[in-house]
Amino acid sequence: GFTDLKLALAQEPREARTDTSGEPHTSDLQAAGRLFRAVAQAISDTQGVLNEESFTQALDLIAGARHILVGGVGGSGIVAQAFYQRCIRLWQRCDAPVDSQLQIMHAALTGPADLVVVISYSGITSDPLFVLQEAKARGAATLCITGNSASPLARLADVVLVSVSHEQGSEPMAAQIAQMALVDALYSALVARNAEQAQLTEERMVKAILPKSI
Repeated sequence: GFTDLKLALAQEPREARTDTSGEPHTSDLQAAGRLFRAVAQAISDTQGVLNEESFTQALDLIAGARHILVGGVGGSGIVAQAFYQRCIRLWQRCDAPVDSQLQIMHAALTGPADLVVVISYSGITSDPLFVLQEAKARGAATLCITGNSASPLARLADVVLVSVSHEQGSEPMAAQIAQMALVDALYSALVARNAEQAQLTEERMVKAILPKSI
């Protein structure tokens, strides 16, 4: 399974990266460079698998939703909060509770005019799956962003957007950034659909927070 594979990779012994003096051979900057390359590769690969039909369907669901609920836990919860902020900038009614039980409770109050978005890199975490199951039972439309297109979460969602990462370990940082790129791609495309409204919304928000500037 996906989780077993991740655990096995995380437990693999790392090759020793030391020189004859016993000092680390890899510099701090080289270590950072590996991450930058992994991020660039993840974004490129995610763009490469982006399906135009699914992307357009996701845009239509977001634009047509009466209300949007966004769910995610752990690292995916950070992406969920970013999705929520983009929705606010689009003048979309949206909620993104941080607590996973609240996410399920909110899903129980959705209906056919609503959209529930869940974000999970593995696609097998139980809480996002419960949110999606509850939303489906209430007739809401469902969208998921995941790194596992064969996961139970992906099979349950109406529309699936896939992020790609080849990282090892339990905290796939590049995968999270690839998911953020997908969220921003959705936002940019929706802004392009209604540029005038987006501009008005942006100006209104800027005026509201301007007095807080030092």
